[in-house]
Amino acid sequence: MTVRMRQSLPAIAVLAVGVLVAAGLLYLQAGTSRFTDQSAERTAPTSESPVVEADEDTAAETADSGSPSSIAPAEAVVLDEVSDGDHWLGRGTMTSTSIEIFWAPVEAADSYRIYRVDNVSGFDSASIPLTADELRYEGTDTTYVDTAVDRGSFYTYIMEVQVGEEILARRWAQTMAEDDTVPPEPITGLSGERTDEGILLQWDPTDDDVEFSSYSVFLVEDEQLTYLGGGGDIEAVAFIDRDPADGPVTYAVQAVDFHDNRTEAVTITVDAS
Repeated sequence: MTVRMRQSLPAIAVLAVGVLVAAGLLYLQAGTSRFTDQSAERTAPTSESPVVEADEDTAAETADSGSPSSIAPAEAVVLDEVSDGDHWLGRGTMTSTSIEIFWAPVEAADSYRIYRVDNVSGFDSASIPLTADELRYEGTDTTYVDTAVDRGSFYTYIMEVQVGEEILARRWAQTMAEDDTVPPEPITGLSGERTDEGILLQWDPTDDDVEFSSYSVFLVEDEQLTYLGGGGDIEAVAFIDRDPADGPVTYAVQAVDFHDNRTEAVTITVDAS
């Protein structure tokens, strides 16, 4: 089997932003925040590195906690009845002195409440106690900028949406108060092969000067990038496409840091079986 590897042109990186917008919106509509730190489902790899599966659920998520901050809020979420809905909470620009968060407008909402708690992971946002001291914003706007932050600190913001007498399911996003404009180290060692389970991609782990976030994997067709999946686990340096085309298939991989700085995409073409 022959595998060809090449560095992408800057145009691929530009295209990636556009595709990431579409992929990010899909993720938001799936009911999780476009910026929530929820990684894609993983399976044990054929090597010692974790593997991220490319299935329908994975493709609907941007698994990186640093999803694009350039995505504009979606149109208002219309609820036929009070339910969990498709509303979301996301993080925007993060600096050492301020953190911006914004959320999907809900057509029937009477108000939004934004709480800030110390950064936590693996918690159940539906049951975590929220107090008046943690309330940072209450009103009808869909953007909030928190300027009472400490440089280098992580924070978790939790949103409640009031619709009449009901409160929609909570949404949350994790943030970091830091200045960061430098992307992670470039992707190296990208390889690909067809296996009995699909096309397996693997690459060397990379690093970031502030806080690493995730890898993103795309399908490249006619110079267009389609987001396949990724993960918020820095150990997940492998990905398997379980439903690849029969002919040559080209993929692109990026590393993304917590502030959405991205490496240039590295591409690889795996020949037909």
